[in-house]
Amino acid sequence: MAVPPSTKSLTSAVAALRKEEIIPEVVSEFEARTTLAINYGNYNNAFLGNRLTIANTQDAPQVYFYSDSPTNKYTLIMTDPDAPSRKFPKLREYCHWVVSNIPAPTPGQPAELAKGVVLLPYMGPAPPPETDLHRYTFLLYKQPATATAANTETLYTRLPEKRHRFKARDFAARAGLELVGANFFQAEHTSPTSRL
Repeated sequence: MAVPPSTKSLTSAVAALRKEEIIPEVVSEFEARTTLAINYGNYNNAFLGNRLTIANTQDAPQVYFYSDSPTNKYTLIMTDPDAPSRKFPKLREYCHWVVSNIPAPTPGQPAELAKGVVLLPYMGPAPPPETDLHRYTFLLYKQPATATAANTETLYTRLPEKRHRFKARDFAARAGLELVGANFFQAEHTSPTSRL
C-alpha cells in the first residue's frame, strides 16, 4: 500500500539505486517523490534489489505508488540493463514493459494499469543461463500536464521495434517524462526448471 512517502524511504530508494549502479547506468540522479511498490502476489514483492525467482515473476505485478495530485498521469517502464549479462551488457537495456497514461491511484489501492495504455506488453524475466543476477528495474514517470491521448501515439512511435537496446533515459527525455520513483529486484537463471 502506498502512503505519502517519508524522506527516509525516498533517500533509501535512491541509495539502493546508486549502490547497484542503476544510477548512473540506467537513469541519472533524480529526486524521488514517491515510493514504488511492486507486488507479484504471495509475498513476492520487489524491494530495492532483493532476489525473486523467475517462476514467481512471469505475470504482471500490481503496482502501488502515491500521487500528489488526482489529475496526474504516469508512465511505468520495466527494463533489464543486464542483457545479456551485467558483465557484458551489449544489448542494454532489454525492455520488459511500458504502460502510459496511468491515472493517479486511489490512496491504498493498486494503480489501475488497465485504464492506462499498454505500449509494450509485460514480458516476465528470462535471463539466459550462466549470466548471474539481472537487475529488473521499474521506473515511474510523471507525464507532462499537457499530456493527452494523442501523446500516447507519440510515445508509442518512440519505442524501439525490438525490446533490446532500449534506453529508458532517452525515451523519457524525448517524451518529456519526469522520473519520480523507482524500484528493482534481481533474478537469475538457476536451472532448466527455474521457469516452471
